[in-house]
Amino acid sequence: MRSDPTQVDGDHDDLTDLEEIELELNAFDSDEDIEGLGDGAEQAWGTDPLRQDTDSDSYSDFYEVQRIADGYHPREHNLKIEKTDWLQQFSIGLLCGDNHVCHRDTIPWILGNLASGFLVFGDVRDFVASAIEGRWMNAAFLGSPQFPSTAMA
Repeated sequence: MRSDPTQVDGDHDDLTDLEEIELELNAFDSDEDIEGLGDGAEQAWGTDPLRQDTDSDSYSDFYEVQRIADGYHPREHNLKIEKTDWLQQFSIGLLCGDNHVCHRDTIPWILGNLASGFLVFGDVRDFVASAIEGRWMNAAFLGSPQFPSTAMA
């Protein structure tokens, strides 16, 4: 496969094909680490386009760039989380669960979601969410592993 000589940037990620080759990136893939932040933006932010989480703080580079105004930074390890933010994320995991609206990529959310599994409320919540999202196998078998919605075709 070759780069299109009529285009300077074949994958439209704001890095020329030549720059991507020099950086040992794929000139046909605009986001090699598949986290939502294009390779050109990764270069501008000084992050690693081959790692979803450059600073290894469990927040993706894309997540941190989106929340830069909230104190996140993709090259700075973000350990401190305010108690109110922690409680909010935990509550979302506990009360709302793992559906497309409420899913978060934070430890407090995961803990809240796990805690709800010990309560009957969590089973009822997951049943309703699965039914709404059309995951009928999940709705039918509470506590079963996640089945893709395409399994019941």
